Amino acid sequence: MALEVERYLTLEPDWTEGLKYGRVWKTSVQKSPTGKEVRSALYTWPRKRLEFSVFASTFGEQAYLKRVLFASLHEVWGVPFWQDETVLTSGADAGDTTINVESTAQRNFETDGQCILYRGYRAGEHEAAEIQDLGETSVTLKQGLNLPWPAGTRVYPVLKARLEQRQTLKSYTRNTGSVRLSFREAFDPDIAHGIGNADGYEQFNGLYVFDPEPVIHGLRREPVRPYRLLSFYGAELTYTAYDEAVFSFRADLDFTGREEARKYPGFFDAHKGRWGSFYAPSNVLDIRVTAPFSGTDRDLSIEPIEFPDFWLNTNAARAIIVFWPDGTFKCAEVAGATADTISLASAIGKSADGDVLPDLMTCFLPLCRFAHDELVLTYASPGCGRAAVTLTTIGE
Repeated sequence: MALEVERYLTLEPDWTEGLKYGRVWKTSVQKSPTGKEVRSALYTWPRKRLEFSVFASTFGEQAYLKRVLFASLHEVWGVPFWQDETVLTSGADAGDTTINVESTAQRNFETDGQCILYRGYRAGEHEAAEIQDLGETSVTLKQGLNLPWPAGTRVYPVLKARLEQRQTLKSYTRNTGSVRLSFREAFDPDIAHGIGNADGYEQFNGLYVFDPEPVIHGLRREPVRPYRLLSFYGAELTYTAYDEAVFSFRADLDFTGREEARKYPGFFDAHKGRWGSFYAPSNVLDIRVTAPFSGTDRDLSIEPIEFPDFWLNTNAARAIIVFWPDGTFKCAEVAGATADTISLASAIGKSADGDVLPDLMTCFLPLCRFAHDELVLTYASPGCGRAAVTLTTIGE
């Protein structure tokens, strides 16, 4: 039996405060003393989360917020995915079971889920309906509409969700105020839950390469090597079971447009949060190539960085990725190295002449996983925003 929505929240978000959209997986990670991992995926589809502020600018809006929160904190809420707006391309009459919309693509519409036709928060200004089927530009409903709706009416997919049992309403004047609301998806196995994919990402050694360009300002790399320090009597002794330090990478990823906004959650879904393995570049200049090379070359001349002493045969630098100024890249495993040369296990596959050389970016390409089971996208408006990701390197 489908989970019934008992209350809809229909006041629009305050975009100046940002809207957060999260996709949540659950992973069991068992780690040995040496850092080796066994990971198990505990969810078969991602749970969703919405967090946003609502600003009540009139007495009527403030009164609406107070009464619905007072009455329904414990109930199942229906919350529009405000970032996933589409519009009716033709009017819909009462009794219609099919509505024509601009697009259902790149949005959270789901078969057996719900949508809402919306013109305002008051009764009679919106209508929720259950989805029978989805087309690229149409939505088939399980029951006919109760009201007529003109072309241009906004349509949103709906999240069935629950609220925390305590909420804080802040007042700015006697008639205005705001509340920050965080909704987590209520369990409903009858919905055909959408799961993203990694389409559009290239592969290396049978795994995907996570290659979006991050916001460089604020990019963080953190080497971590757990060790035990014994110093009970003053003299110190350290011990570590890790063969090498583990790198953690934290980056912000900007997105503009729906396609980009869905690409990051798609990759996250394809790897089920912390569960899946993939390759990811460090996104900084780890190696400076000093001489032109052809696509068939396996040896690259580099500026000395003591590669054989520090990086050869490590998880952090077992492979490299070379980015060209045109946005393309090539990956290769490192087979050997001298002080000023890296030898690759296969030909690099693309040439670089003297003109291109100064603009090449050559990075380490470690095997990674996500360090978190929730990916959060913060929307500044329905079409743009920023995602924050943290990756950790793992062994073969």
